[in-house]
Amino acid sequence: DTVLKVFKNSFKNENSKVNKEALQLSCEFLRLFTLEAIHRASKEQDDMSRLDEQDGPRSRKKLEVEHLERILPQLLLDF
Repeated sequence: DTVLKVFKNSFKNENSKVNKEALQLSCEFLRLFTLEAIHRASKEQDDMSRLDEQDGPRSRKKLEVEHLERILPQLLLDF
């Protein structure tokens, strides 16, 4: 429902429609994109934690916006 609402809000012509298969494919694409972003950000967090450990013990247990910002340019190019 959410993806369909986003599509409908972005249509310039209110008579535009989305068929079921296109909607399913778009949802799957967004799911995969999100999973890939999480995996890459997690790896970035691990890499940054290793670098921080060289300067002293610092534990990062959660993903931060910084991790997503660092992986975003390459992620967008890959997709």
